[in-house]
Amino acid sequence: MVTANQISRYRKAAGLSQEALGALLGLTKFQVSRLENGETALSVETAFRMAQVLGTTIEQLVGKDGQANLSGFAEELSPYVSTASDRLSQALTSDHVYLFTVETDAVDLGGYPRGMVVQINDSKRAVQMVKPLQAVRVLYHPAGSENRAISLLRLFLPPRLLITNSSVKNLPSLDMDNDDAHIVGVVEGGYRRFG
Repeated sequence: MVTANQISRYRKAAGLSQEALGALLGLTKFQVSRLENGETALSVETAFRMAQVLGTTIEQLVGKDGQANLSGFAEELSPYVSTASDRLSQALTSDHVYLFTVETDAVDLGGYPRGMVVQINDSKRAVQMVKPLQAVRVLYHPAGSENRAISLLRLFLPPRLLITNSSVKNLPSLDMDNDDAHIVGVVEGGYRRFG
């Protein structure tokens, strides 16, 4: 749960009123106002849905200044934005299954290169059943980031390590016992976009 956010900025950039944004998210205008003012904590689930609607990333939405780089780590997954003629989103999303676009080469040697669209299951069951070396979506809060989280793509190495597998540069592993990093979804498939 976070309170610092850039909701108003991205809502206005999208040309939406508080009432219109609320309607798209199943919230009232009053609830959107309280979220924008930091009077109500923004849950990760609501932040994810809001980021999709507003065409931004969760990190940019909840950041104080919208910067996408925290302590050397950058946003590695962004919500997939479909076009009018694109049926990928409709065909591959459902309850607890969402699409993200891979923004870096952090796990390209693991089969998930930059630009690929990945299908991520964020159900509790999927997260609890993650297998060794399976690609996962991680929310990471770098030290001193004031509740700001970034979305990372990592491979799970039991019992608690999250690693990269990059042709460019491998980043330091994250230890879920010592770093504020949590698996929030499991990659179920990857798709290349054509055209």
